[in-house]
Amino acid sequence: MNPDGARDQLAEAICLFRDEIRPATREALIDAAVQALVAGLDSPALAELAGRYPDDPWSVLDQTVDAVVQELELAVPTVEQAHLVLLRHRLEALLDGKLTARELTAWAHAEFGHEGIDAAQPFVTAHDEYDTEYTHRSTGEIDAWVRNQARAAVGPLGTVLGAVPDTESSETFPLAVIRGDDVEEAWLLTVVEHDDSYMLRLEDPGGSIWEVADVDAWLALRALRGILDPLGLRLCCQGARVDARVSGMSSSMSGGRLAYILRSWRAPRSRDLVDIFDPAPALKIGTVSEQDLHFERWLARTWMRIL
Repeated sequence: MNPDGARDQLAEAICLFRDEIRPATREALIDAAVQALVAGLDSPALAELAGRYPDDPWSVLDQTVDAVVQELELAVPTVEQAHLVLLRHRLEALLDGKLTARELTAWAHAEFGHEGIDAAQPFVTAHDEYDTEYTHRSTGEIDAWVRNQARAAVGPLGTVLGAVPDTESSETFPLAVIRGDDVEEAWLLTVVEHDDSYMLRLEDPGGSIWEVADVDAWLALRALRGILDPLGLRLCCQGARVDARVSGMSSSMSGGRLAYILRSWRAPRSRDLVDIFDPAPALKIGTVSEQDLHFERWLARTWMRIL
């Protein structure tokens, strides 16, 4: 490890140690101090910290940590930044094949829970879905969705701790489109996520292109569908299902990327969440107007709703 990497790792370990006193954060703190010495960093307090034990009194460890921060002039990140870095490391491990999707979601659920950082919530929710028998998705489909979410997230998360900000991330994938009575498979949808907006770019096999942008993914998708509906074109994705809807909370937490599939017999639950760009069967697809009408009828039912 180079000195700069060792400094960042030490700063992250100090932040997490201060945020939550537990054996794991203490051990990570001592290990980061040792790694910093090996990488060439040097200070009396750092050497003292590297020689301490995780079960030393917290007050002693904390006092030594304060001295390390002063002597090395460390920029200790905020708790949220440190948590984002932890999540980034795990997502990279998933994409490198060192973790399975289920293992990643189990870690996210245990580490952050449903009240943790927003960036972890898609993975926490996916862990819930793995453990229920009522989901409409297979284990393989959940695995693929988790990996797609990880690929989309790694770019922005990699800017934590002073790296040059990456203002956008993008992904392109094939999408089936209904044209008249036929389903055409070879269309391409590109989703570009900026800090404060989503841009969608749809390309047909002949090279024609449609582009829209809005403040979240759901509104951008509805804008794109509003252009395509009069042309007799329907996108075969979950967000174009007649029974799909994004709640205010889901819009805030996922950027409009996660929608509920509305059930006629009960209020929606976390296991009803889908990625709006995931494939959907043609028989479930409708226009924007048909989707809005379905939602109005669903709202007219009497039970308590969260949307």
